[in-house]
Amino acid sequence: MNNSKIDGMNRSAWFITLTYFILSFLWIMFSDKILLSIESDPLILSKLQSYKGLIFVLLSSILIYFLTSKSINKFIALNLRKTKHIEYLEELKEKEKQLSILIGNLKGIVYRCQNDPNWTMSYLSKGIEEITGYKPEELINNKIIAYAQLIVPEDRKKVQSKIQQALEINKQFRMTYRIKTKNNTTKWVWEQGVGIYNENGQLKWIEGYIADITEQKLAEIALQKSKQKYKNLVENSLIGVYTSNIDGELIFVNNAFCKILEYDNPEEIKQINVNDLYPTKELREQFIYEIKKHQQLSNYEVVLLTKKGNTKNVTLSAKLDGDEISGMMMDITHIKEYEKQLLMAKEEAEKASKIKDAFIGNISHEIRTPLNAINGFTNILKSNFEKHLDDRSNEFFQIIFNASNRLERTVDMMLDYSKLNTDNMEMKPLKVDFKQIIKKILEEHQVEIKEKNLEIIIEQNTENTQIIADEYAVENAFSNIIQNAIKYTEKGHIKISYSQNEKNDLIIHVEDTGIGMTSDYLKNIFTPYTQEESGYTRQYEGIGLGLSITKKLLELNGAEITVKSEKGEGSVFSVIFKNEFQKQVKEFSKPNLYVSNK
Repeated sequence: MNNSKIDGMNRSAWFITLTYFILSFLWIMFSDKILLSIESDPLILSKLQSYKGLIFVLLSSILIYFLTSKSINKFIALNLRKTKHIEYLEELKEKEKQLSILIGNLKGIVYRCQNDPNWTMSYLSKGIEEITGYKPEELINNKIIAYAQLIVPEDRKKVQSKIQQALEINKQFRMTYRIKTKNNTTKWVWEQGVGIYNENGQLKWIEGYIADITEQKLAEIALQKSKQKYKNLVENSLIGVYTSNIDGELIFVNNAFCKILEYDNPEEIKQINVNDLYPTKELREQFIYEIKKHQQLSNYEVVLLTKKGNTKNVTLSAKLDGDEISGMMMDITHIKEYEKQLLMAKEEAEKASKIKDAFIGNISHEIRTPLNAINGFTNILKSNFEKHLDDRSNEFFQIIFNASNRLERTVDMMLDYSKLNTDNMEMKPLKVDFKQIIKKILEEHQVEIKEKNLEIIIEQNTENTQIIADEYAVENAFSNIIQNAIKYTEKGHIKISYSQNEKNDLIIHVEDTGIGMTSDYLKNIFTPYTQEESGYTRQYEGIGLGLSITKKLLELNGAEITVKSEKGEGSVFSVIFKNEFQKQVKEFSKPNLYVSNK
């Protein structure tokens, strides 16, 4: 409460006291005289004196009320205003405290500064330390350093200009710039501020907010660099890149796109509708149909027209996004020409191969005829002179027979291979029992088995060893497999096992303890005319056709052959006769069921 109000209240108290004193004095003085003039009887006068006292008290109370009520009301009102003012101040302090906490929790900087070259700070929130490394008190009133000194020199002029322009028109300003922190690192900040003016329109100070946007800015810079790098990559790419709408208007093309279609620059080709680049309307419609159906196409081959009227084979990879088609185009004209040449070369090679196979077949027939004569007349000579032959002569005859048999086997293999490659081998499926086929093959090689003292093991894990197949084909195939097992096994055993899997496929394993094969050779084991050892120093005879013929013969009968082997540990040949194939093949003896691989 101020002094003027206290003085006013004191004056009111003196006035009330003086007024009451005067009125009381006058009442006492004149009331007694009036009563004495009216009544002289002491008893009545005593009663009147009592009534006079009561009347005085009543009039005094009324007088005091009227004299003090106004002052009391003023006092009460004053006290109420004082109470409200105190409550308001407390509420204001609480709000200031909340605001201070809120500002303190902000990651950015809340500031108030002067409009001078140093941006002299009069207030800074605690966020200044997190961003710059400086405490608020180090910057306020430029105690240690001025805020303007934190701004990177190259950005100061821009910041100054931007703020002054906004202040001149009393508008808010926003800007980004770089600052140097206490540990000399560079950060990007975003600032928003406004000038605070008095009632006369004069600038008092500037208030605003500063936020650290280093991460966002670096990401933005990296994105810009990436975009530029992508743009350079697209522009300098050898692959055509384009964007068009579904109606064929080109929106973007790179230089490679222009070069492929023989246009000078992107602006020139943009004048052309994509529909006009297709030789026929149907080709364009087919492309639009496919892209709408699948939304994305890869390696879509099509022919396009160039500016000079030439045709180019291109492959398109495109994606439909709303009404826009974006994609890449690669010129494959030279690849198509190369493929055409390769196809022609392949056809020529196949033709030459067939001629070769036919030639081998004819030569084989020509060799067999004199070979039969040699065998026949050699037998006649031996029979006629057998009584006169010594051991040395018998040995010579045996060499002739062995060489003849070897040559005969070679001729038979060449003939079979020729028939298989020229589709001249007829297949006659019959019901055959593998146990009988294996028995027959082992009997034919009984001499070699005894000479090497090999153990033959037969393991039967299924009762059903019968299939429908061409007997000559499967016998020839397994003869090659078992003959190889005997040839390349010097000691140990040869194990032949029969089994069935859950699909009722018949599986036959031929296992030996021979020399085995390397993993490199296994990759080419079924390639014609290949052997692991070659040249004049090789230990084992043969021309490398046996297993390739075996594979083809088995495939014609719906069988699959696989090999597992390790050098020095032996080999396992596994043949699976597919039950599904068996269901489709019927015996040759039934009408209209002749099966051929032609």
